Amino acid sequence: MDASEVDRDVLLQKSSAELLADLENSLHPFLWKTPALGMPRIRRRLERFQELPQLLDPHLNDLVPVLAQAFLSYLQSVPRPKHSTSDTELLITLSKAICRLLYTFCKVRGEKVIVRFLSTETRHLELLLSAIENGNPAEGQAATSNTWSWEERYITLLWLSQLLLAPFDLASISSSESEDENIPIIPHLSWPNNVPGISLRVIPLAIRCLSSPGKERDAARFLLVRIAMRRDMQDLGMLKALVRWAVASFNPSSDVEKPVYHYIGLLSFLAGILNSSIGTSDMAQHVPQIFQLIENISETENIMFHAIRESAVARKIIIKIIRTISVLDLRTKDMTRTESTIDTLLGYLSHPSTPVRLAASKSLSMITMKLDKINPEFATQIIEAVLDELERGITWLKVSGTNETSFDLTRADPSLWHGLILTLAHLLYRHSVGAQQLPSILSYLAVGLAFQRKSTTGGRLGTNVRDAACFGIWALARRYSTSELTWIQIKISSLSGAVQIQPLPSNEISITSPGYPVQAKELPSKLVLQRLATELVISACLDPEGNIRRGASAALQELVGRHPDIIVEGIKLVQVVDYHAVALRSRAIQQVSFEAARLSDNYYDGLRIALLGWRGAMDGDASIRRMAASAYANVVWSTRYSDPVEKIPHMFDYSTLNGVIHSLSIKLGDLGNRPRDVDEAHGIFLSISCLARKLTMDPNMLVVKRETESAPTDLTRLILRATQLTTTAMAFVERSFESSTSRQELLAESSSRLLFAIYPCVFREALRRFLQSNYGSSLSSIEPSTIEHASSLPTFDELQSLEQNIVGVLDSLPSTKSTKVSDALSFMKTLQKVYDVGSKSGVAFRMNVPLNSPGLEYPMLFTSAKPLLTRFLETNDDISIDAVSDAAAGLVLLQPKEERSSILLEWIQVTRGKAEAGRKGQGKAYIHTLFKALQILEDHSSNSGGLEAKIIKALNWRWDLNYDIEIRTTLLRCLGNSSAIITHTKEFGNMIFNGLEDYTTDSRGDIGSLVRIEATKIVGILFKKLDPSVASNTDLFRNLIGKVLRLGTEKLDKVRIEAQLSILQALTPSQSDIFTSMSPTSQMYFHFLLRIPKQYGTKNPPCDQDWILDLFEGYVLSADTGSQDLIRVSRAALVQFCEDEAGNIDIVCHALCKVLERNLSNDRVLVSTLEVISFLFDVQIMQKSTLKWSSLYFLIQKAHFKSSNVRKLEAAVRVYSGLLEVYPEPLKKLKSMLRHNFPKVRNLAEEELFVVTGEKQAVKV
Repeated sequence: MDASEVDRDVLLQKSSAELLADLENSLHPFLWKTPALGMPRIRRRLERFQELPQLLDPHLNDLVPVLAQAFLSYLQSVPRPKHSTSDTELLITLSKAICRLLYTFCKVRGEKVIVRFLSTETRHLELLLSAIENGNPAEGQAATSNTWSWEERYITLLWLSQLLLAPFDLASISSSESEDENIPIIPHLSWPNNVPGISLRVIPLAIRCLSSPGKERDAARFLLVRIAMRRDMQDLGMLKALVRWAVASFNPSSDVEKPVYHYIGLLSFLAGILNSSIGTSDMAQHVPQIFQLIENISETENIMFHAIRESAVARKIIIKIIRTISVLDLRTKDMTRTESTIDTLLGYLSHPSTPVRLAASKSLSMITMKLDKINPEFATQIIEAVLDELERGITWLKVSGTNETSFDLTRADPSLWHGLILTLAHLLYRHSVGAQQLPSILSYLAVGLAFQRKSTTGGRLGTNVRDAACFGIWALARRYSTSELTWIQIKISSLSGAVQIQPLPSNEISITSPGYPVQAKELPSKLVLQRLATELVISACLDPEGNIRRGASAALQELVGRHPDIIVEGIKLVQVVDYHAVALRSRAIQQVSFEAARLSDNYYDGLRIALLGWRGAMDGDASIRRMAASAYANVVWSTRYSDPVEKIPHMFDYSTLNGVIHSLSIKLGDLGNRPRDVDEAHGIFLSISCLARKLTMDPNMLVVKRETESAPTDLTRLILRATQLTTTAMAFVERSFESSTSRQELLAESSSRLLFAIYPCVFREALRRFLQSNYGSSLSSIEPSTIEHASSLPTFDELQSLEQNIVGVLDSLPSTKSTKVSDALSFMKTLQKVYDVGSKSGVAFRMNVPLNSPGLEYPMLFTSAKPLLTRFLETNDDISIDAVSDAAAGLVLLQPKEERSSILLEWIQVTRGKAEAGRKGQGKAYIHTLFKALQILEDHSSNSGGLEAKIIKALNWRWDLNYDIEIRTTLLRCLGNSSAIITHTKEFGNMIFNGLEDYTTDSRGDIGSLVRIEATKIVGILFKKLDPSVASNTDLFRNLIGKVLRLGTEKLDKVRIEAQLSILQALTPSQSDIFTSMSPTSQMYFHFLLRIPKQYGTKNPPCDQDWILDLFEGYVLSADTGSQDLIRVSRAALVQFCEDEAGNIDIVCHALCKVLERNLSNDRVLVSTLEVISFLFDVQIMQKSTLKWSSLYFLIQKAHFKSSNVRKLEAAVRVYSGLLEVYPEPLKKLKSMLRHNFPKVRNLAEEELFVVTGEKQAVKV
């Protein structure tokens, strides 16, 4: 579970003052003026404080008494006349509303806190008691309109229990004397003599509510326990009578079977009585019969006891009862019942219900704490029993090739482990664990912090175990001093970050990394707290559950704060692994882990190893694996900077990175035996690819000259190892595909990203070997070149001459061409950036350094890559397509020219074949790849074979073949992301203009809008990157601006938003600043667009008169068929524009007539145009124009001639009606339409004639 992007509790802290002020201001009007919806509004504000209830504390004294006094005033008021039944159902009484608010306070802050703010004046006792009696129907009676809600009963019962704390006898405040005939009859309850009248009313009421399944049962228990434990009631024998009644109620009888809630209420009463008697002897005589009752419930087989045992709530209460009995027994040092209780509690630790386990673990720790003072040996045996149960669920495995062991939790029962770990945590919290047992307990807490199991359905098990472990470590840090903990030794193998990594061979590693297992069986005592801190950092950064991450952060803060100067960089660590920072999982994985890893090697090694585990690269969620892979590379590279703030680089220890690559190779080796484990392979491949991408961006990649002077450096060995690792990964993918593994798109994505990331390494190694084999030591004469740390992308001219530069270096002596060596290496550094930017750079990357020269072959890698990529290109998964097309285009880049041609021609043929097969949405990966391949071709060379032209022709052919929405959006999206939009604008012009005109609809709606959006994005790119002053671009700009203005005024919000972004690129800077701030649903926005063709100049070319026509073709749609708000603002903007200047009316009216004429066969625009003309007649604007009315009349007739479109006919009738004010001829047409075939048209014509002429026309039909 993940927290929201903006942490709710942080926002709550910031806005708490405002919320509380609003709450206080709203409360009095709500209580005394009854505003509509006041109660739900106040409740919503209260419920926001559930995560931080302590913020309410300073204000409770001002809020709760006001509500309580209002409740009393309502009860004292004269009853109002009853409303009708229909009205009553729509209303809520004030008492119910008040009690709901008070219950919300209890829910947020706790009933024990809120009840302290209720009045304790005994004069309210009679009022509350009478009110609840009247509002609670007698048993067996039906509920009426006067029946109280459960919130009212709950609050009143709580208040009564508070009032019964009165320090004087109840007999002195009873309004009536008890008489035998008034004593209520309750089965199994024998009333003692002289019971006060208050008690005779309270006890039956509490007993009746005690059987409720709702919250009022808890309040009834408080009330019944409170009255039974009063000293005056005990003297009368009421306590004895109530206990006997509760026990006797469990005896099987022939009475009607009671629901299980009835017995839960009885048990809760017994538990409350026993708990209230701790420290006294009040219940000593009743303990045997209560204990015997619990044994009968647990062992006797009958329907009633079976139902009780099946209830988790009942079991939880039973645990509380036997716990309290044991605590009472320990006062007398009687161990008979205690031993039985301990055995029972140990059995409950594995109960399937979490509340039962929580109660059992807490009870066991409380009993152990008491035993530690009386019988320490027995207490130690309990702890040993818990540890033995834990040991039975864990298997210590030998790591091959080392003397170290790791743990396996396959046999562990998650429920049992939760109960056991939680028991240890409670024991630590109560400081009940001796020093001799701390090492074992800490080892199991560390294991519990990494506990994870998968269910049969693939879900996660063990979240509550990790939560309990966090609590245990927090309790340990809080309750034990530093001196008690520093001598402890624990097993290294219990730590999640120090297992299952084989050490490198001695001849391949030059330093000792603390991340690899050491040979010692136990961790040195001074490092125990430090390693616990590391485990907490891992959990806080990587755990899948938000409450575990926050729990680990809280435990870490406690550990650092309570034990100063023990944890490395403790203060900085607490600031980085902040409680709020780890709430969002993506932020915790990507940001917090990186910042923590930079603080110390301890955190670096722990996070680096854990990121390849089940909380990172092996997570079940693909998106989390992608984040973990990126975080893994960042963590590995976190030691890259000597100054984390300024990011000043220092010499990187590539031998350490070799060790990292080695650990990945071990992971891959283990994975090779499990070809169907796609999730893990996906994560590992992505981790390697992200690491390789970081490597290719390292400035030391450029240092090729030093490589030729001596043996290969660590960097070269690292590149070779990474390449070998990629080859191994490709072999695994081949085996996985052969075994018909499901979710192959994940393998396609991850392995493609790995290939794409390794290409620069292959190129660098190829260049190094070529220079070394051809020139050897002669390169040493070159002066060291100065290369900028962060070179920018090469320009177009530089990239055009890149091949010549490299060829010049290879064909001449370095001593005479030293500058070209520097140039070639500088371009080498930007290779990865060019890959990343790809088509967005707008630059065609040309390079031709064949990798099939002597000494440069990578046969295994490329032999496996080509067929795999061909198979990957069949995928239709969007995420995989992007990665596969990158890898495929990159593979073409590294091929000789002849190979490039054959590969691309094959892909063109496959694209055609898939299109001709008629299956929609197929071949998208090939389209992506062909667009990216356009950037690496040399169509202008003599031997290119015209590949660029063939690719462009194939892509345009695919567009024109048939209408496929997925293919069209893919083509336009790829075009927008490709440099081809700049270099081949003319060739793709038809695709762009067709996309801007796509208004296709089907059962899904306006699907053409998806195409228009992508086409609009391309227009924005053209406006931004092309120079409109160039003659060849002027006509293109003139045509596109009108089209995009039309899209900027059409009815779909998502299209207008994209069109606004494109229009911004065409405006002058001063106007774009104004237009940016306008909402595309505002009147200002539409008014601005109407003024563009006349007043607002664009960058270039000058205004074209056709723009206003294009604009109105979209505008009429918003003004007629848009949402109500859109129709209102667009029409208001149109009227405003017409009133701005005298000439604007003619501009609008003439433009609408031309739009009408241009779209006589296009009903989509035609009908809306007629409606807008009708609107302009209605607002007396059209009449002011200089139009030739006969021409308009002719156009309207032509528009609806022989039409069966009723909406078009109705629009024409309305235009005729308006036209009659300035031109008389439409009157005859309107009269003739009274005989129309469609009744709706006849009726509308009649209405319009009546409005215009003032008399009805009688026509024979």
